[in-house]
Amino acid sequence: MRVWPFRRRTNPLFDGAPGPSPWYLRGGDAPHPPGFRWREAGDSKPCAGKMMLVGAGGPVAILGFYNWTMRLPEGRLLVWNQPVVESGRTKPVRLVVFDPSALVPLEGPMADICVLMEPHASILLGGSAIAELELETTALEDQSVEFPDPVRGLDEILILCHSSAVDAAPTTERQDVGLLVANPSASSYRIYPQDWFNHGGFDYGYEWPTRVVRDQGTGRVHGQGIRLREFVLDESLRTRA
Repeated sequence: MRVWPFRRRTNPLFDGAPGPSPWYLRGGDAPHPPGFRWREAGDSKPCAGKMMLVGAGGPVAILGFYNWTMRLPEGRLLVWNQPVVESGRTKPVRLVVFDPSALVPLEGPMADICVLMEPHASILLGGSAIAELELETTALEDQSVEFPDPVRGLDEILILCHSSAVDAAPTTERQDVGLLVANPSASSYRIYPQDWFNHGGFDYGYEWPTRVVRDQGTGRVHGQGIRLREFVLDESLRTRA
């Protein structure tokens, strides 16, 4: 039997945990505010792989591939992504906060709307975002940054990213994946190289981590991925426990 690589696990710890679009926005536990739901934009180009956030009046936002979505209080959503580079300095992780109820429906044929979007890490809103922020990914030391009001009260956001500080020239034999641990309430973040994966001899491009979550009971960070077994990080946040 063919198994879809993004099949959800049964571990309730991951219920609602952010994962990359479109795959993790297709299930019933995808984060969405009341009155809205996620739907496929279409099954052929240029809409294939894009997800619409649809309200009573129609779609108010569209996400392309590889956007992670987190629900915030007051019906708001936090979305992050990172543009891809082949080598050299990695791009920042971009965070966008918006209120779906404050957006207006996107008008026109969906194919025409989808054409307006970039092919990777794309977000299209029927209005303006409440806040935006970029987190640089080129250093491993503690970084200070002032997070915007909608997320400043959060203790932690866990973000999988690529970092040229981990590896400036990833290959088919090693990777540059990092775990970005953001602490908005402390105005700081830090990237931890994922040594267990980057030098683990995986079939990169075929196997990769997709989402992480912290177990509040044990304090451990757990993760899932495409064609990967669930993993748990040790206290270093760099290797498996």
